Amino acid sequence: MLAHGARRPQVRGGQPYEVVVLDDPAWHAAWVAAADLVRVLGDRPERVRKCANPRCVLWFYDVSKNGGRRWCSMDVCGNRAKVGRFNQRQRARS
Repeated sequence: MLAHGARRPQVRGGQPYEVVVLDDPAWHAAWVAAADLVRVLGDRPERVRKCANPRCVLWFYDVSKNGGRRWCSMDVCGNRAKVGRFNQRQRARS
């Protein structure tokens, strides 16, 4: 019995790779996501960050050139932060 899935090391043409064996195909996406997270955390853990929006629960992999990304999405969380700062400045003027 598998605990939903298992990775099985294989070699083809002298190149190592892994096969994921699942007891239920519905777990495939979860296994792929977990494997990618483990790989990214092993390669560049400093690039995995929590969104700077305190109300957001998302984490992201910073692929920016200088590593300065702050938001999971500039269109959503980044825009909300900028609009919030703008509104505070406008209220301060009144």
